[in-house]
Amino acid sequence: MEILILLLVVAAVFGGLGVYIANEKHRDGGEGFALGFFFGPLGCLIEAILPSQSGPAPTGYELDSDPVPTRQPVRAVAPPPAKPKPLGKVWMPCEMPADWTDGPDRKRPSRPSTDRE
Repeated sequence: MEILILLLVVAAVFGGLGVYIANEKHRDGGEGFALGFFFGPLGCLIEAILPSQSGPAPTGYELDSDPVPTRQPVRAVAPPPAKPKPLGKVWMPCEMPADWTDGPDRKRPSRPSTDRE
């Protein structure tokens, strides 16, 4: 069991060395780690022999030309509330008779008969 742990530690050290070499040559760090971890000193040597790339080391994704999105200015004051829209005319099936009075003794007009013959 101790030998397995020792092998993993040594592999991780060579993987870290491969990452360092890859970054110095502006190459992908994952490539350097994989070569160093799986092939040890031979992988680090292979990474050192590979040609350098121009520009910074790749990060695995391409950035847009504007990395920070532009923001719209924030309004300090909320806009005034909109006026409520009128509900429109209320439809009533009939008009209120003018002779109705308010009060407990109000008189109601007689209704015409609705008998249909």
